[in-house]
Order: sequence, then C-alpha cells, then structure tokens
Amino acid sequence: MIIVTMRHWRLVFISIGLSLFGYANPPLPVAIDTVYTKITINETEYTIAAFHYENPTSTDFSYMTDAPPSIKIGLITSPNILVNPLWEFQSMADTTRDTIVQSITVADLNKDTHSDIIINFFDNESDYPDYLISTFLIYSNNGFQEITETFVKNNYELLASSHLKYKTPLTFFGRPYVDENDTKEGHYWVDHYAFKGQKLVNINDQYQSFYHAFKKESESQLAIVLKRIADYPMSGESTTNQLQLEEYYNEVTELKTIIQRANQLLN
Repeated sequence: MIIVTMRHWRLVFISIGLSLFGYANPPLPVAIDTVYTKITINETEYTIAAFHYENPTSTDFSYMTDAPPSIKIGLITSPNILVNPLWEFQSMADTTRDTIVQSITVADLNKDTHSDIIINFFDNESDYPDYLISTFLIYSNNGFQEITETFVKNNYELLASSHLKYKTPLTFFGRPYVDENDTKEGHYWVDHYAFKGQKLVNINDQYQSFYHAFKKESESQLAIVLKRIADYPMSGESTTNQLQLEEYYNEVTELKTIIQRANQLLN
C-alpha cells in the first residue's frame, strides 16, 4: 500500500525567489530550531534544519492566520542564512516540531549522483496518526521535488540497488489496510519500486525469481492452513469456534490473494 496523506497547508518548495546556490536579495536570516543532518551539493555543504523566520513576512503563511506556527525545513548556511526552503507542514493542532518530524536522512535514491532527502514524520491529522511516514524529496534542476507517494516507514526497505521493497498488509479480499494490532502476525503483499528521475515506478517484473519463491511459499502455507481447518476440533464454545475459524478463513483469503497476484506477474 502506498499512502498518500492529505494535510492542512502541506507545502513543498522548489524555489520562492531563492536560488539553491545563491542567496535571496536581501538574504533571509533565520533562527534554527533543530539541526537534522548535512547535505553536500556541488561540493558545498549545507545544513538541513527546522527553522523559523526572525522577522515573519508574507512567506510565512501561518503568520497570517490564527493557526499554530508551521514546521519549516530548509537548507541553511552559515551564519544562519536560509538558502532554500524545502518542506513545510501546517497542522491545525498545537503540536511541536519534534513531535512531527522524527528524522531526516540523505541518500542518492535515483542514482543520478545527487543527494536526495527522506523526511520521516508523524501526521496526526491523517488516517494513520500512529504510523511514521516517509516522504521523498528528489533533487531536480537545482532544487528538490517531493514525489506524490508516501510510505509507512516500518513497511519498506531500501535495497542495495536503491530499489524500494514495500510490504502491504492484507485483509478481506486482498484490500490493503494498516492493522491496528501491531503484534498480530499477518500476511503481506510485496511490491518493488525504483526511483526514475523524479518519479516512483513499479518494477515487480524485474523480480520474477522473488515472486516465484513467494508464490511457492504461500502455497505451502495455504496447504497447512487448510489442513488446520479440516482437522479443527469443534469445542462446546460456539463463539470460540467461530472466531478461530474466521481467523483461519481470513488467512486463506490472504494467501490466495498473494498466489493470484504472483500468478499474474509470472504469466
């Protein structure tokens, strides 16, 4: 499952009268709130930090409303000069930036020799307030562009090839969802993606051997579950029987969904 979160005043900047490699005229001094990491662009090192304007202006959208101050992430150079704003999050709830933004990392996601940015944050007003979300800002034309898709951080893995492997929990009829019970073991569908330029592209067809093994493993698990159903000893507690058998039948549905999708990829 790819989660596309809807946020209040969720803004991403590529440029607002600023150049990534030059200062605004006049330069904008800012106060740094939290330093997250460093990034090197064309042999120049910048700081990626949360900041606020020392003298709020029309560029500070939350300043013009009664909303809580927005969380702003930008490229900063010494001495605390804003080179380029990158990302802004406006929440209607009175939350702190440390509650929202958990970490920021740098990696060359699309293998173009330029560093890209991953922001990991909580969106308290989304459908998944308890899940850490990753959003990706890809370097493009002397700036950064955020791709549309966002992911639950614990459900994806960046492979050595810079491909992204993502697990989607399954439930009835294969409909993706996020299970509220984190301790429950469930079955997952797995997708593979690659960053192509400033887009995310599904590349499942490049992982035929993976899906062949995935299908075979799911077929073996399905046989085990079907045997459990056939051998299930009915007790005197009808509610217990119903709940246990429903869990088995749900697992059958999940495994059949995996097998069907794998067949579609392999045929």
